[in-house]
Amino acid sequence: GGVATGGTFTVNPLPTPVTVSGGGTFCGGPVTITADNGSDGTMYFQGTTSNGTSTATPSSSAVIASSGTYYFRAQYAAGCWSTQGSANVTIDVLPAAVTVNGGGTFCGSTTITATGGAGGTIYFQGTTSGGTSTAIPSTSQLITTSGTYYFRSNSSCGWGTEGSATVTINPAATANAGADQTVCN
Repeated sequence: GGVATGGTFTVNPLPTPVTVSGGGTFCGGPVTITADNGSDGTMYFQGTTSNGTSTATPSSSAVIASSGTYYFRAQYAAGCWSTQGSANVTIDVLPAAVTVNGGGTFCGSTTITATGGAGGTIYFQGTTSGGTSTAIPSTSQLITTSGTYYFRSNSSCGWGTEGSATVTINPAATANAGADQTVCN
């Protein structure tokens, strides 16, 4: 073997690293994120693929509708890829509606329970319709007084649709034999 001599070699510089802006936490969506590297090379959106090399989406912006980490990379003329840039996006939504079970007529007391409320934490609102109290995070509550009772779910985006149950509490029956009696045999 020998050493090749002569010829021309071209060394292409890597594109400038990509920076991505627009990430964060948002209520609802979608949101737009944008990438920049000083227009060095052609920018490609890589979706959630870290160090991706897809040329399917040439773009310096993307509309994001679900939570995740999203990547952009730039490609230079000779197929060299830049250092990627990324943005973390969290899309929150209002919590789902709450359903309350256990309403009806009872003697003494009863327990009502709340289900649903996905995407948030369920809070007991007592007899306040449209309540926004975070004092009692609970999915069940012992009820001893008649009324309509509410539960509601809350997330960083706000309050979901409340659920309610109407409860009637009758006093517990007590036995009363009346006054003492004297009986003669």
